Amino acid sequence: MRDADGTERTSGDFTDQGSYYAAGATICDLDNDGTWEIVAPTWDDKKLYVFRADGSNFPGFPVTVGFSSWSTAAVGNIDADPQQEIVFS
Repeated sequence: MRDADGTERTSGDFTDQGSYYAAGATICDLDNDGTWEIVAPTWDDKKLYVFRADGSNFPGFPVTVGFSSWSTAAVGNIDADPQQEIVFS
């Protein structure tokens, strides 16, 4: 956790990457390795971020999605392959 907004009145966002996490973050095991990741779409910079437990970016992320998101991401295996999928709007 980080005090990303830099004020003592709030604990701030969980990261200083990205801008305006309007939706709540999703906690999941995206790569099925037994460790949780944080999945969070943004409103202002129109990206999807995935963070490892140590705060580093998950490989391949962030991804520019080209639209602002109010939606919390859902994560699951929706097409019966070994990988988890991320869906949001």
